Amino acid sequence: MQFQIDSRWAAENFRALSMGGEPRPRTNEDGVPKLAPNGKPTYSTGVVLARADGGQDRGITIAVTEPMTLPFGVPMRPDGAVWATPYETNGRVAVSIICERLVPVAAPKRTE
Repeated sequence: MQFQIDSRWAAENFRALSMGGEPRPRTNEDGVPKLAPNGKPTYSTGVVLARADGGQDRGITIAVTEPMTLPFGVPMRPDGAVWATPYETNGRVAVSIICERLVPVAAPKRTE
């Protein structure tokens, strides 16, 4: 079951940290590109998400339909249309997220 997430909610609630590198095309076992609900090919990003209680959330992956080189160590958020697909793996619930693009999160302004 795949569902679309409101972009504003995703932008405000998903934060990922870029590990740098080039996006990689996602394909099935036959080499056929995996497509987003909008029909565009998807690309693995290699970003990591933080768990609320600390550490990395290995149960969530984010792919994009507009690939770009992501700078190392930059906080990112989904932008454009966002879809989520929950699935089970090894007895655990995981979520595959596809968005149009990832964009840097603006650093909060410091007040002194």
